[in-house]
Amino acid sequence: MIKLNCDRKFLSIASLEERSNGWTHKFSIPADFLAKNGGSTQGDTVQILLLDASGQAVLDAFACVKTKFTTKGTLSATVGTESDADSLITSANLLEEGLFRSTSRPAIKGEKFYLTISTQASTGAPSDITDGQLDVYLKVHSL
Repeated sequence: MIKLNCDRKFLSIASLEERSNGWTHKFSIPADFLAKNGGSTQGDTVQILLLDASGQAVLDAFACVKTKFTTKGTLSATVGTESDADSLITSANLLEEGLFRSTSRPAIKGEKFYLTISTQASTGAPSDITDGQLDVYLKVHSL
């Protein structure tokens, strides 16, 4: 597993419209970030620290594949904590454009939240990713 910190240039405060719907944090992860930093071993998993929510709670999440990813094999993403990688978003197929909603409704307090990208064991590596963009939105509340 390759562990990365989210490059701050990929974090933005949600737009006024997004904030009016309660979304406080938006992370835009482009394909080239994964390809450059994710490694070249088939089946590699890339774990990206999105947020250290010490003193905060994450109430909800969703992911939007704005541009489908291009790679060899399958490519999926989960969002959650280190101990429960899919506690918020169970599985997002990054090879198709679409929205993926949170599977969890109870607030998760004081944890670190990660985006985990998984490639196919026998035919895909992060360095094979050539196109795509994933936006991850979180509703974060201060305690």
